[in-house]
Amino acid sequence: MAARRRAAAARERAAELRLRAARSEARWPEIMLGVGLWQDPHMRTGIGVSAAMSLPWLSGLGRARVDKARAERAEVRARASATAQDAQVELAMALARLRSQEAQLAEVRERSLPAARRSVEAATSAYSTGAVSLLEWLDVTRMELELELELLALAGQQARALAALDRAAGQRLPRVPLPPGGAVDTSAGASADVSGHRTEHRTGHRTSAASPPAAPMARREEEKP
Repeated sequence: MAARRRAAAARERAAELRLRAARSEARWPEIMLGVGLWQDPHMRTGIGVSAAMSLPWLSGLGRARVDKARAERAEVRARASATAQDAQVELAMALARLRSQEAQLAEVRERSLPAARRSVEAATSAYSTGAVSLLEWLDVTRMELELELELLALAGQQARALAALDRAAGQRLPRVPLPPGGAVDTSAGASADVSGHRTEHRTGHRTSAASPPAAPMARREEEKP
């Protein structure tokens, strides 16, 4: 889109120059000179000179050229305006997509994943006392892992949305770092900001729930033959 805007601006400048040239030509007469060699029936030769002058303001030719150049400029300007409007729409859509990705990422990172981790901690404690089964504990930890994978996927989508916004803007937009203490339970990655809003990429996962906790003593005694 940025290349299209630059091309439209170049065409508009060229149309303006053509209009100026047409106006300049319409104010001055056109003088044409000609030189020719002639020969009469008696084989005598000679050189002839001819001159002609055109007055564009009398013949209407100059006015026609100016009108044509003006019409071309108006058409080019209309196309440039349409290109600019398309660019604004594309930029607004890219920004909306980025903000949507940010909202989804924040929902998972700040609410869903912390809640899942608290559930894992509670299930781990309950399993240690025999209140829940191993399958129940595994189901809770699976939900946490799925949310961590979803967080990584959303971070990738957010990065692509930010790249699309850069393309729509025609330049790399400034990135604003996260404030101190902005990380939540995981390592903080790159941050970005375009218009006062921040985006965060977070990776990493907890390893405390990677292996099941020890079964309670009473349960181990019951399982003995």
